[in-house]
Amino acid sequence: MEAGFENQGQFIFWVERQAGNSGKSRKAKIAKHPDHLAKVSELSGFLSTELSLTKVILNQLAPSLITVYITLPCDNEQQPLPSPEMAQLTGQYPPDNYHWRTWEVSGLHIAQPLLFLRELQFISRFKSPHFRPGSDLLFWIQYAQQLRNMIRQHQFIPVLKCYQSARKGAKPKVYTGWSPAGQHYEQGLQAFAAAMPGICTTTTHAQPENTAPEHPECLNPIDLLRHFSEQQTEQIVMATPVTKQLLKQLGDSWLVDALGDSHGHYKTRERDDSLTIHDWQQWHHWQKGLSGPIQEQGFVLGLRLQPATSANENDWWLHFFAQSAQDPSLKIDLAEWWALSAAKQKQWLKQLGQQFERHLLVNMGHAARICPLLWQGLESTRPSGLPLDLAQAYEFLKNDAAVLESAGFKIVLPGWWTPQGRKRARIRVKASGKSAPSQEKNTGSGYFALPSLVEYRYELAVGGEPVTAQEWQELVNAKSPLVQFRGEWMELHSEQMAELLALWQQQEEAQVALSVSDLIKQAAEADAL
Repeated sequence: MEAGFENQGQFIFWVERQAGNSGKSRKAKIAKHPDHLAKVSELSGFLSTELSLTKVILNQLAPSLITVYITLPCDNEQQPLPSPEMAQLTGQYPPDNYHWRTWEVSGLHIAQPLLFLRELQFISRFKSPHFRPGSDLLFWIQYAQQLRNMIRQHQFIPVLKCYQSARKGAKPKVYTGWSPAGQHYEQGLQAFAAAMPGICTTTTHAQPENTAPEHPECLNPIDLLRHFSEQQTEQIVMATPVTKQLLKQLGDSWLVDALGDSHGHYKTRERDDSLTIHDWQQWHHWQKGLSGPIQEQGFVLGLRLQPATSANENDWWLHFFAQSAQDPSLKIDLAEWWALSAAKQKQWLKQLGQQFERHLLVNMGHAARICPLLWQGLESTRPSGLPLDLAQAYEFLKNDAAVLESAGFKIVLPGWWTPQGRKRARIRVKASGKSAPSQEKNTGSGYFALPSLVEYRYELAVGGEPVTAQEWQELVNAKSPLVQFRGEWMELHSEQMAELLALWQQQEEAQVALSVSDLIKQAAEADAL
């Protein structure tokens, strides 16, 4: 149960400016930070002018003025030190001695932080802005990019949270929500927490009693990142339209509350009074299992998919193997492990851990809970793998492999399935190398001016290799999403290939000439199909 973070959280954007003649601040109360944009007109103008954000984006961000309190280092005159980025611009060097002081800062509450950070990432890279992002803003831009990728890959799950108020006699409350999940997420939290700038952890909405602390009170970086991740995931999921059919399938499940309303409107965190501590405990136990084994072990369980041969398209095989955690180059298939003598197994245990077989079964059970297909491989007392047919192999490639990998398992897939080795079916535009007869005399300058007309034709290609119309049609007629083409497996999208074939046939009948500039445009459009 968690005692804190019983709130929706807020992402605050504030702007530091070069120091002016603001005078000394009094010590008796919290003073306003003298070197920042404090008026709503200044901050709004910064968004629209300096950041060039459109009205559409601004309406989605819904910025609103808010006051926060930030503990920052100050000099002997009780003035806030400039940020490292501002100090670089002004040439001001930090003093040897400094003190901590809490300042009142006005900023903008941003309703959709992920959208805002994505826009800032684009602006800072491609628009050469007249401002310099602070280290804290750059940090959130980088973390938001990783979080967006996890959400895009559906690496999140519904969650139950139990909050215990600090008030005497208060009962625990169970809430529904969403959270990123998987070992990669947990590892990312650790890595980003270690790199989080200190200013991210010294901001609060509540006015502190001690405005000149010896050391600032800091939020826990991992808790802060986890809270941000969960809130943004919830905001995206709960704002996604939900069909009535899905709601009907869920029935009275607490997932209905976690999904928001049927119109795709974001709801604030829902507390389901029907949920009990027992419900939360059951869910928490399930989540711990999904997050993967937490005990220290000397190996990683791996799964390697072996493609079927051309003789039998349903002869796929999923092999189990163990990879040393200390030396990833050391791997052994489980079929080979079970065949080893006791003496040789003892040598391997130095790399895999003395409790290897015990942890192996726990890992396999965990993997099977994620991918139920794997239970078939555990029917043997010495599991080494399992056979798959074509449909099962495609389901593993398309869905299960990514989920298992995010849970910490080692997944080895055929090279033709990887982004680098995947073959794409496309139409290429190929120039004939001859100018059109009416344009042999070119009035432009240079050897090959853009206005020249050239004859061209479309060419069907798979993986960069030209194919005939008959070969293409055979691929279109294939009923399986995985087919063997010229001795190698590839994924097919029949509807898209049929559209490309129709376009190719249309262009073959036209036989027109184009200028070089139009030819370049046609080639780019064909490559995008």
